[in-house]
Amino acid sequence: MKLVIVGGGFCGSFIAKKFDGKSGYEVLLIDKKGYFEYSPGLIRMIGDPEYHEKITVPYTEILKESKFVKAEVESITPEEVRTGSDTFRYDHLTICPGISYPVYLERKEDVHTISSGREVKRLNQDLKKGDHVLIVGGGLIGTEAAAELAAKYDDLDITVVHSHDRLIERNPKLSSSLAESFLRKKDVDIVFGERVVDREKGRFLTSKNREIKADVVVWAAGIGRDTQFMQDFRAEIRADDGSLKVNDHLQLNGGGRTYEHIFAGGDITDIEEEKTAHNALRHARLICKNIERSRKNKSLKTYSVQKNPILLSLGRKNSLLIYPPYGFQGRLPALIEWVVERAGITFFQM
Repeated sequence: MKLVIVGGGFCGSFIAKKFDGKSGYEVLLIDKKGYFEYSPGLIRMIGDPEYHEKITVPYTEILKESKFVKAEVESITPEEVRTGSDTFRYDHLTICPGISYPVYLERKEDVHTISSGREVKRLNQDLKKGDHVLIVGGGLIGTEAAAELAAKYDDLDITVVHSHDRLIERNPKLSSSLAESFLRKKDVDIVFGERVVDREKGRFLTSKNREIKADVVVWAAGIGRDTQFMQDFRAEIRADDGSLKVNDHLQLNGGGRTYEHIFAGGDITDIEEEKTAHNALRHARLICKNIERSRKNKSLKTYSVQKNPILLSLGRKNSLLIYPPYGFQGRLPALIEWVVERAGITFFQM
């Protein structure tokens, strides 16, 4: 059976590794990078670009018998996946390319996202240009970036602009309070209830006409999902935000039709939950089971949304463990975060 996997993040790499060398399966992984990247560790790269080596594993090391193709997927049909130079037919397909972080400004120079190791390395270069940093967005990534910068650079003037009334607003209020307290003790200026809408001459303008001076910007407000490669499918498979609709078995679903041989997992799905590595791995485990069960004509397993613990980095030696409705801050959560990171990377190295 030909199994094609689009996207080599947590979900895709886990599935590829699980089926690698498994009898009866011919596995192909397609990704535009040549390596798996432990994305939660990207924050640690701020100020330490060499850390990238510790959070990446080449796909050629993850896959012993399966095939890897480094390419951009141009289109997917119900029967095949097309890149710029090749076409791959499949019996089962898993779509998990992740998400993007669009910057909603016309002029994007000196504006960075925490989307890849390459991007964080460019951020590190630009941090040498000045001492005013603006972070747009106070969700998980924006809060972690502000904490990492504040912990590593005593001389930076850091401002966070967040459109909501508290940080990491989808999490318990206690967690928001702990994160805000940590940042304010580090002299981080936090602006709530505003959005960054424009820039001019080294200053950024908010929705309430506030001007903020910044030499470097970290943009962590909003996510994007590029599913243009799905044009051969009905438009109804995409939600309003561009995410892919899936049923309870994580099969592609829309327009009154379920594509039983196509699964989607990770951040690209329309499932209403935090977009975390932990949830992407939960998707991957279920997809693995359902691919095998469908092959044996067994009933499929059902996915359920759960409230899981979240680890929020507040610098190298401090983290916040969010376990709804509670939050715990300090060195112990930081140690737990380090152990989780090492265990996750080791899994893909084995």
